[in-house]
Amino acid sequence: MADKLLDIQHLGVHFAIGGLFDKSTLRAVHDVHFSVDRGDIVALVGESGSGKSTIAKLICRLEKPTSGKILLDGKDVLETEPHAAGKEYRKRVQMIFQDPFGSLNPVHTVAYHLSRPLQLHQIIRSNDLRPRILQLLETVGLRPAEDFIDKFPHSLSGGQRQRVAIARALATEPDLICADEPTSMLDVSIRMDILRLLTDLRNEQQTAFIFVTHDLAAARQLADRILVLYAGQLVEEATSDDLIADPKHPYAQLLLAAAPQQGGSLDTPLPAKPGAPKNVDPQPGCAFAERCSQAMDVCRQQTPGWTWMENKRRVRCYLYGDTRADEETTK
Repeated sequence: MADKLLDIQHLGVHFAIGGLFDKSTLRAVHDVHFSVDRGDIVALVGESGSGKSTIAKLICRLEKPTSGKILLDGKDVLETEPHAAGKEYRKRVQMIFQDPFGSLNPVHTVAYHLSRPLQLHQIIRSNDLRPRILQLLETVGLRPAEDFIDKFPHSLSGGQRQRVAIARALATEPDLICADEPTSMLDVSIRMDILRLLTDLRNEQQTAFIFVTHDLAAARQLADRILVLYAGQLVEEATSDDLIADPKHPYAQLLLAAAPQQGGSLDTPLPAKPGAPKNVDPQPGCAFAERCSQAMDVCRQQTPGWTWMENKRRVRCYLYGDTRADEETTK
């Protein structure tokens, strides 16, 4: 039986936007629920503005949710620590940021960046800091580690900086790491190295990852499961192989069709009308209905619930059943 580590239940965050006389609500994340097992890699996939990074920040307690629960080992951390995450939670849940050039302080050395979490969480004694830092650098492939430990970020390449950021996240020996598009600002050859590194860390240390990306190819290579987001809502969840082989939701089909195919061209026309996600003052119904070429009247009237399929697959779409959101049962 799988060992559930993280359980997200009906998570949401809404922001008030606009001026004094023209106020609106941005529904950045709405009614998101999924779980992550120990040693699992789950990819959150969607276009810019779909809510991927916001979910990662909510889980890492860098943003405060409007609604929902975040359960770590079955305990609701929003209830036990409502205002800010405690040291124990931050020790167990770490984040790798997208920008390797902005995530490291340019006035401090690599040794300083890696020593801070070790000292703050009292993981190791001061006289053992340097050997542990060297070990972390070796773990993320910066060898020989002595060549990197005293360098400043400006003297490192983008890939080397990202490896330092990964080493910093690993310093607390976390159970879960949220990786927010950790390869998007790197060269293609370096991206493959980082993805292999994350896979090795999962296999060797049983670290679980939430991998935020817009790259379906990277998601398929790295993740066990893919969750597709549109306008702040999950619309499909499946194993990586199942989703890539046969996407069910029309938006998931659009994402796959838009991805570069072998030969450099699209194999099929995009199965959607032009448009953009509408999550400002959203109307009733499916958020994708106005762009969907297969939309029905019910799609514009009420948000669909989940339809469950084989192999623990689920899709939020009336094409696969007339499950209404208010009739939904959590499985």
